[in-house]
Amino acid sequence: MVRASLQPLTFEAFVERYSDDTRFELIDGEPIDLEPIGPHEEVAAFVLRKLNVPIELANLQKREQSPRLLSVGRTR
Repeated sequence: MVRASLQPLTFEAFVERYSDDTRFELIDGEPIDLEPIGPHEEVAAFVLRKLNVPIELANLQKREQSPRLLSVGRTR
């Protein structure tokens, strides 16, 4: 991120501006975007895909074991 100001960002100003965004870190007064790029991004995406499969399967199995809700209405 390029800032117009040459003065370092204070911790208070950083927290005020970036507190909701966990991708940024304050290093020597400069907010640094820590989002993975290049091969790191590919590895992160691969790991997330691999983790999502067993999580989704577990959620599906839970749903199949739980009692089903019946809709109330007129039957034909």
